Amino acid sequence: MKQLIDQLIDEVLPTIPHREHVNTSFPHALPSGYHHRRQVPISENIFTRGINWTVENETTEPDCKVYSTFDLFPEDQWPAFSLTCRGLNAKPEDMVRALSEFDRYERCDETMDTQTVVAEDSGCMLKHSTNKSIWPVSTRDYMIMFAIVPLGNDGSTAMLSRSARLGEVPDRLGGDAVVMREDPGSIRGLLDYSCWFIRPSVEGKNKTDLIFLMHGDLKGNLGMVGKISGIVSRRQLVRICAAAEKEANNEDYH
Repeated sequence: MKQLIDQLIDEVLPTIPHREHVNTSFPHALPSGYHHRRQVPISENIFTRGINWTVENETTEPDCKVYSTFDLFPEDQWPAFSLTCRGLNAKPEDMVRALSEFDRYERCDETMDTQTVVAEDSGCMLKHSTNKSIWPVSTRDYMIMFAIVPLGNDGSTAMLSRSARLGEVPDRLGGDAVVMREDPGSIRGLLDYSCWFIRPSVEGKNKTDLIFLMHGDLKGNLGMVGKISGIVSRRQLVRICAAAEKEANNEDYH
């Protein structure tokens, strides 16, 4: 599945934020798929602005150092938003492990129910995950392609995820039957992309910046406004970042 890693890189790495400005343009069309949901093209202007790290627009949360958070939901589009946590007290490599190791991530994300590796090949993982329901988001499951990609010698790393698509999984690893496997008690969630960017922080040695970018259908087939789901999801991400900072410093792993 090496070609799938290359595809993830080609599709997602153009969204890597610059040091001083986060450019979250993502100009490509939504993937077609067996789910038969409406497909809406994404233009370069799906996000009307980026993030500038300035004093004027910094905001804080009580449980995490969160700056420059925003969420935008263009009409007739799936929810899309970004969240930036700056200056977390952990090394980048420790943060990567806290966010990628199954048992540790489950301690960070209270909505995560199960994660199961379906196949691994050439550094790319196909995994099935189920998430608990938090209103207004339905209980949902995902069949995810996942890869961890080093971005430089300074510890900068991209953790790339998106929903697996028909025709991508080799027959020797289960083929389309694996992609279409669903949890009977869940609604299939669909991710165009869901990415963590981890990098050393400009705020000091052994500190980390986390940037999360997401575009997808988190609310299943609930007939509710995507913005409500996005607000709930963003608050949950703030809690995940705070918990990841704590987990990255867990003495049991040092």
